[in-house]
Amino acid sequence: MAAFQNSRDEVLSRSGLSEVNAIKDGRVYVIENMVINGIRYPVGLLYLAKWFHPDLFEDVDPVAVHEQLVQEFFGIEIEEVFAYP
Repeated sequence: MAAFQNSRDEVLSRSGLSEVNAIKDGRVYVIENMVINGIRYPVGLLYLAKWFHPDLFEDVDPVAVHEQLVQEFFGIEIEEVFAYP
């Protein structure tokens, strides 16, 4: 998760972006490429939907959906972070 935090912090601290509303409001997100490609694509869409429209998707849990998908198709548990925050 530290890499995701560092990436987000780096974007938040860019001087040229200081007047951008997303920066001012802290609405900067980091997502792993793996969840926006391939079989995990729907998980990436859920993260984006929740980030862009939190009121419409407040009952959606992308982490839970991702865990279920990975368990069902790969038979493994997720031990990594794929999106932040």
